[in-house]
Amino acid sequence: MNIIIEGPDGAGKTTFATKGFKDYQYHHEGPPSSGYDLLKYYTNLLDQWDNTIFDRHALSELVYGPLLRGQSRVSFEEVDLLYNYQKKDRLIICLPPPEVCEANWSRAAGRGLELFTSSILFWKSYAAFGYYAHKLGVQIFDYTSHTFASHLEGE
Repeated sequence: MNIIIEGPDGAGKTTFATKGFKDYQYHHEGPPSSGYDLLKYYTNLLDQWDNTIFDRHALSELVYGPLLRGQSRVSFEEVDLLYNYQKKDRLIICLPPPEVCEANWSRAAGRGLELFTSSILFWKSYAAFGYYAHKLGVQIFDYTSHTFASHLEGE
């Protein structure tokens, strides 16, 4: 089984992935350059790797594609198919309270580490991840109210 961690910048994905899953390999990469069939690309990643935690995956393209390039290279239906019908892998969306994410994002942006130069884009991405979490029916992890261990145990 693979675990896919998604969420807006500043949500704690990398911390959750690297501290919460000691028995998993860690994998992080952005989407490939244009010209690829992204559904096939992301499906192949999940098929080729096992016992891996992915820090970002297809859902990030669905959220950030429209915000950064004006359109996504995957559809909601493709993302839904990828995560909800093959049932082999687990999707978790990190979504602590927005003020926590924004503070984390602002600190990182001040160090020049983030994609966005506008807090408006941050808020749009935060809202989009919340919307897609609900629409996909996936778990939301808020590290301000749950520990890594309690979340993994399903509490």
